[in-house]
Amino acid sequence: MARYNSNGTLDTTFGTGGKVSSSALKNVYGVALQADGRFIVVGGFDNFGVARFNSNGTPDSAFGTGGFVSTDVAGFTDEARAVAIQPDGNIVVAGRATTAFDAFPWYGTVYNFALARYLK
Repeated sequence: MARYNSNGTLDTTFGTGGKVSSSALKNVYGVALQADGRFIVVGGFDNFGVARFNSNGTPDSAFGTGGFVSTDVAGFTDEARAVAIQPDGNIVVAGRATTAFDAFPWYGTVYNFALARYLK
C-alpha cells in the first residue's frame, strides 16, 4: 500500500517512506476507511483474510492477532473480495468460498457466496 499527498508525492509519514507491505494477506481485493482513520484490507487465499491498520500504516494490534484475522468459511479455499464499514463501526466482508467437494477438477471449481461480520 502507498499513501500519496495531494501533489502526487509519497506521504513519508505513512509506513516507511510512504509505503506499507505485509505478508499477512495474499490476493488483496478490498480496502475500506473507518471514521477514525484506521483502514481495513481484505483478501486471502485459503481463508478470509482481514487486516486492520492504524492511520499511520502500522498494524492495529487491538484487532485479531497482530492486526490480522483469518476466518475459515467453508473448509477449503476462501477469499474476501469486498469490505464495508457499517454505521456502528462493525466490518462486513463479502467474498467467495469453496468446499473440497466444490473443487473437483472434473466439475470445475464452484464458488459459493460468503459473508462475515467482524466486531469493531
